Amino acid sequence: MGREYLVEKERILRSILSFGKEIDSIKELDKIDLQILSLLASNARLNSIEIGNKLAVTNNTIILRIKQLKKKELIQGFSSLIHLEKIGYQAYKALIKLEPISEEKEKSLINHLSSDNNIVGILRMIGSWNLEIEFEVKTREEMLKLTREIRTKFKDFISEFEVLPLFHEYKYNYFPGDLLEESKNKE
Repeated sequence: MGREYLVEKERILRSILSFGKEIDSIKELDKIDLQILSLLASNARLNSIEIGNKLAVTNNTIILRIKQLKKKELIQGFSSLIHLEKIGYQAYKALIKLEPISEEKEKSLINHLSSDNNIVGILRMIGSWNLEIEFEVKTREEMLKLTREIRTKFKDFISEFEVLPLFHEYKYNYFPGDLLEESKNKE
C-alpha cells in the first residue's frame, strides 16, 4: 500500500503483502542472497553499486539477484518512513475482531480497506484480533469518520473495534538475521 493521499491520486489495488509465512524457496538462497536481503532490510536506499562493493561482487550480479528475489516474492516491496507530524498528519492503528465469516465477506472487507487511500497497512492477525489496519489522517475528525464508516458498513461481522494513536513510528526490520548466521556457520 502506498500513500496516495499525499498526491490525491486514486489507489491502484495490489495484492496484500505478507510476512511470517513459510517460503519453500528460502532453502535455495546462498550466502550472497542472504547478505543482500540483510543489507536491504537495514537500508533499502542502498543501490546495487554500494551493495556490490560491500559484498565484493559486481553491481550487475546484485541487480540480477534482486530481480530473482522479487520474482520469488522474498522481496515484496520497499516502503518509506515519513515524519507525519512534519506534514500535518497523524497515524492510527485499528484492531478489528471479526465474527466467524465467509471468505467472501472477509475479502469484501479487505477490498474496501485496500481502496481507501488513507489506509497504509493491513495485516491479518493470529490471536485475539483478526485484522490490524494502519491509517494516516490530518485530523481527529477524519479518523472518526473513517472508523465509523468501516464499523457501520461491516457491522454485521465486526464484533470489536479498537483505535490506537501512534505517536512514533519505528523502523521495522523483518529479515530473520539467524539465517545469515546459519549460513556463516555452514562455511
